[in-house]
Parts: sequence; C-alpha cells; structure tokens
Amino acid sequence: MQSEELIRVDAPTLLGTMPYWTREEPAASDRPVLLVIPSSFMDVSALNRLPRLLADDCQVVLAPLPLTIAPIVPDLAAWRVAAALDQVVGQGFRGRPLVVMGFGDGGLIAVMMRAPEIVRILSLDPPVRSAQAWPLRAAVADRLARASDPVRRFLSDIYGADDDAAGRDHRGLFQTAQAPVEVLVGSEPLMPERAVAKSPSLVDEDDRAWLRETGGARVRVVSGAGHDLAREAGGALLDVARAAAAGAAAFQRPLEQTAARLADATPWGARRVLYLGPEPAAFATQFRGRNPRATVDLAAADGAYDAIVLAGQAPAHAVAIADALAVDGCLLVATQLGRPSRLMSQALAEAGLATGHADAAATPVGTALIRARKTARAPLRLTTVVYARSLMDIRTELPVRGLRSAPDLRVDYQWPPFAQAAGGTPEVVVMTRPAEWTVEAWRATAARAIMAGQLLVIEYDDHPELVYQITRGARPKAEDWERFRLVHGIQTTTEPLVDLFRRFNPEVALFPNAVFALKPFQAGPRPRRVFFGGVSRGPFVVEVARALAPTIAAHPDTTFHVVGDRAFFDALPTRAKVYDDLLSYDGYLEAMAACGISLSPLSDSPLVETKSDAKYLDAARAGVVTIASPTVYARTIQSGRNGLIAATLGDWPAMLGRLLGDDAERERLARAAWKDVRDRRMFADQIAVREAWYRDLLARREDLDAAVVERAPGVLRHLPSGALPRAQRVRTT
Repeated sequence: MQSEELIRVDAPTLLGTMPYWTREEPAASDRPVLLVIPSSFMDVSALNRLPRLLADDCQVVLAPLPLTIAPIVPDLAAWRVAAALDQVVGQGFRGRPLVVMGFGDGGLIAVMMRAPEIVRILSLDPPVRSAQAWPLRAAVADRLARASDPVRRFLSDIYGADDDAAGRDHRGLFQTAQAPVEVLVGSEPLMPERAVAKSPSLVDEDDRAWLRETGGARVRVVSGAGHDLAREAGGALLDVARAAAAGAAAFQRPLEQTAARLADATPWGARRVLYLGPEPAAFATQFRGRNPRATVDLAAADGAYDAIVLAGQAPAHAVAIADALAVDGCLLVATQLGRPSRLMSQALAEAGLATGHADAAATPVGTALIRARKTARAPLRLTTVVYARSLMDIRTELPVRGLRSAPDLRVDYQWPPFAQAAGGTPEVVVMTRPAEWTVEAWRATAARAIMAGQLLVIEYDDHPELVYQITRGARPKAEDWERFRLVHGIQTTTEPLVDLFRRFNPEVALFPNAVFALKPFQAGPRPRRVFFGGVSRGPFVVEVARALAPTIAAHPDTTFHVVGDRAFFDALPTRAKVYDDLLSYDGYLEAMAACGISLSPLSDSPLVETKSDAKYLDAARAGVVTIASPTVYARTIQSGRNGLIAATLGDWPAMLGRLLGDDAERERLARAAWKDVRDRRMFADQIAVREAWYRDLLARREDLDAAVVERAPGVLRHLPSGALPRAQRVRTT
C-alpha cells in the first residue's frame, strides 16, 4: 500500500506474518486504537486516508484480511483469521482501549474477535445471512472458482460452499460478541432481487429487526447509502468512528465485575491466597471451587502467600504488599486500561519485580491484568490442538482454562491445523485424539515439528481399538498405531492405557481425569431421581435396566434421567423417565446434580478396563452416589465407603433399593466420595505436575527428536541434511 505517512508493521501470528499499516505513535501511548478490517473484496489502500483524518481522535490501524498472503498453514478458517488478529492486538496494542471496525465480511471477523482490549465493535453492512446476499453471489462464485484451498476455506466459512444454497447464518455471532456491537447498514433495501445501479445493503429488514431485538446490537441506518459505506457514506463513518474512539478513551469497566474472572486467572494450585478488592465473597467462593483446600484471606495476615490478587489498588500499595509473596509466588493486579495499567506496570518493574500480562482469555474486557513475580522464569509455550471436540471438555477446554492460570505458561487453544514454521520458538503441542492420517503424513508432520522446535504430544484417553469399533466398526490396522511412535510423548488417563502406549513410545505421562470446580457438599435428603449417562454401552446395560424392575415397583416415586443410551432408556420398566440424546457438558453436570444416585454399569468385555472413572468424578463432585460395575470402578470405589460396586446382575436392584430406602446411608457414601475428590482428584493439583513434565520434554528436545527418528527412520526423508543435531545416534537400517 503506497502512503508516505503510513508505516508497515509485520506481526507474527498463528497464520504466519500478518502486516498492518498505521502512523507513527509514541511507544507509551495510551490513546484508543481503531482497528480497521477491510472486506475481502476491498483494497486496503482505499482506506489509507482514515489514519490522517482521525489522527486527533485515535491511532488508526489498517489490518487487511490475510487472503492475499501465502499462509504458513493450509487453512484460513474464519475463526483462525479472527484469532490471528487477536494476536496482532495483544502484541502491538496490549492494554489500550480498542474499537474494531470491519467492512462487509471483515465486520463478521470483527464480531468473532476476543481480545480483551476490545471495548466496541463497528460491523459495517456484514453478510449476516449469506444466502440473502444476492448482490455478491456472482463475485463470490468467481472468487471460489479461482481461489486456493486456504482462501476457499475462508470464503466457504463466510458465504457457504458454491453448491450450498442455504449459505451461512451468522446471526448467533452477535449474541456472543466480546463487546457491544453497532451495525451500520445502508438505506438502500436488499430485497427484492433486481437490477441495480449500486449494490444495496446486504442486511434485510428481518435481519435488522433480529439484530436489534435478539442479537443485542445497535443498528444504525445510513441515509443514501447501499453496501459500499466507505465510498457512499464517508462522513457518517468518520462521525461514528470519532464517537466510538471518544467512548473508548473514557471507558471504565467496573472492577466489581471482574471478581469471577480474577479467580479463574489466579494460579489454581495456590494454597494460600490474599485477595484485596471488590466482591471478596464472590472471589473466595469462585477460587475455592477451583482449589477447595486453599485458604483465601481477605485481609493481610502473617506469613507468605502463594498468590496475592489486587483489584483497584494504587501502585504504591501493590509494591508494598508484594513483600508478602512467597519466593515463587505470583502477584495478580487488575487495573483499568490505559494510563493506570502503564503506571502500575512501571511501579512494579521499578520495585524489581518481573512483570508480564495475564493470559488474554482470562482478562475481562476493558481491563488489564498484570502478573508480577519476585524472580523471573522463562515462559513455556503450550498449544492444545483439538481434533476431537464432542464430549471431550474434560480433556480439552477445561484443562486449558486451568493451565492458563499458571504464571509461567503461555497457553494457546485452537482447532487444527497448527502452524509449523521452521526455526520457531520451542513449544509443546498437545494434539487431542489427532486424526488418523497416513503414515507418510505423520512422518512429514514429525519432521516439520523437529524443524519448528515443537515437541508433539498425543493426548489419548481411550483404547484406540474401542474408538475404531465405535466409529468404524473395525479394528485399527498396523499402520494406524504408527502415530504413537512418531510423536515425542503421549499423555493419557489410566494405568492400563499407560502400559498400552509404552509398547510404542517410552515417553508416556499419566494425568487421570479430574474435577475442575467443586461446590460445597449439599447435605440433607436428595430427590428420588436416578441418573444414567452413556453412549453405545451395549446389551449389558439393557440387562441392568430390566433387572431394576422389583426396585422400581417397591419405590414407584422414583424417576430416571437417561442421557445418550436409548436402549437403556427403552428397557427401563417405568414411565417415570426422561431422555436426552446429548447434552453440553455443563448441561450434563446439571442433570446429574439434580439426582441422588448415578448408575455406571460396564460390561466385562475386552479393552473396557482401560476406560476412566470420569462418571464417578462427575457424580461425586455433585454429592451424588455412584453404583458401578467392578470393571474400571473397582480401582476407585471401595464398596460401602465411597460408593457401591455391583459385582453381579442381582446386585443392581438390591443396591439401588438400599440407597432409595436409606437417606442417611446415601448421604454418608456421597460425602465420602465428595471428600475423595476434594483431597485427591482436583485438577488444580495437576497443573504443576503437567508443567514439570512439559519442561522436562523441552529440556530433552534434541534427544527426543533423535528418538523419534530412531523409532521411525522414514522421518529422515522429510528432513533436510543436517537438520537433526544428533543424527549420528540414529539407526537408519
């Protein structure tokens, strides 16, 4: 882009280097930022006057969509583009109030962004429902026909594939936006389809009404304009941008709203915490849910603290209270964006503390979270790439939330593929249930990881043969096991799986399933409601359901809630039953918590013993008693102490009747299970163990690279000569 007054800045992102253009700005600037995202049909140079016209109001940053940049990854999914722009914000404008203004499909990307600096979003005539956007139909079809695969992915995400008449419905994005949204639309109506001299607005009257009434957006109609607001309504755009910049400059988020987010950002493993700020009870309740054995003080006491959390405190107070930190303790300070944030960081640094910002995912919008330590430690970069998304919260999103609280981890969470640029910063990449690629594709991935300084770890929480039986109705082939040889390490959930995976790779870590939030134990009688949840559990569970008939007859007021297994539901000899096909993880936990008893039958069939005791944990955290099969659950449940083990088919009705007839017995067992989870199975206790293992892997990276090639010599075909520092140790025959 040619402009004498604009400078180009190249920002590293998950999509590779992304450029943006802006005017010179002092390094310590606190002014608001206007991030402008042109549509994929615009030339960014059409907007190069904006930075000068708005120079007195804000710093304008022109950030084109990366469709003309050769991507490092073969995927320009819309969410990845938004995440890359979030990284641009975090690197170049951290802690400054920011307004995002996106044109057309750039307006949808703006709504997808999640950077905490964003305080307002201006979405300019976006294709809310792409099937309605008939004025772009020919242009999109032409672009799709000529586009590379990465660009096709972006266009398909926004407009739908060229054979998809239904298009894409983006209305839901506006309900989950990071900040208040203002949608500007032209007054030239979209419908009906007709010959037009200029493109009309892409947002029809129905969508405008939906955005106002359901989407929570402010909709402003620009008189005399159609879709091309940049050309047809320049004056109106400048007025809107100036007003948004002024609002951003004056933005103050009430710190009272940050208590829950601060509790999530506080290191979950901290055992002694001091909190000084608004809503102290809310903070203490939230954090004790993460770590129920922690002590949370709301006034300073003698002794050292693992974590000190401040909200709305003066810099001098923060510096003084930092003396109470333990040697490895963490100070977490919440301030307003802009000058307060800069002054706090400066004061802590001048006091000799090592400062850094908290993970953006834990930072409330419009607020800066600053971490400080007495001693600096090199951060460890950790990326979780989620291949299996359904029913996997306890192995994907929830662990990432906990790991992000660790002050020395920099955690990224994304969908595949992941960037593998040669010569990158060393990092650990955890691949959750990765796809069954060809062996050659895995070899190439391993080689790129070696070149990029990445340690590849497979997260696998089930026996691969069981997964294949359910998904393919077949057993895995010999080459399907090769992926476990071609990575640097494996993490899993049970000891039988550790033994299995060590046949292919010696670097296996055991991280059992755990509980992420524990509420206080609920004493007293519970409803006569029984829970069963499972997917494709086979004929044995049907036998169990039928066997319950005498107990159901003896306790006719008992109801059942079944999730996932229709065969079990149909076999239950009662009309007092409710069925849900699938629930979100939160919905599943709520359904279980509304019951008093949970049933976990498992057949004693090959490979099932490798499964985890996750359903026991889900029940115990909610004060629900588990009756379970000895397969898997005998490793956890001591029958009669923290649950019941049904060793025979006849035990199921007898044990269910025992609990339905004795509230005191049910509560005794439930309380013991709850304490068991509190003392041994909280995720907060795993964070330091996981970090230590990842750091150990990185410390041995060269040896582990060589070990990968030793197990799979075919990787060498994908490596340039001399790429492996210790190649002389590798057998190739």
